[in-house]
Amino acid sequence: MPQLFDKTLVIPQESTYEIQDKTYVYVVGKDKKVTGKPVKISGKTDSYYFISEGLSVGDKIVFTGIGALKDGAAIQPKVISSDSLLKARPL
Repeated sequence: MPQLFDKTLVIPQESTYEIQDKTYVYVVGKDKKVTGKPVKISGKTDSYYFISEGLSVGDKIVFTGIGALKDGAAIQPKVISSDSLLKARPL
């Protein structure tokens, strides 16, 4: 049955990690350092989570390679457009 999610952001499931039953993403700061941030999942598809709390429009998150990161790690981010991501992994 279709659901309507109001005021949610859509992120790839592979961009998340879990610690003690909480889901996190790495957010990239202006200094190109990452910080783990908890998020609230309000729904999902096979490939995506619908995030209702924890992220804001404009936040930059790490898409892949999160297993090798820790808080404060400096990275060289590469921008991926959401359009190209959705073409590769449709909702």
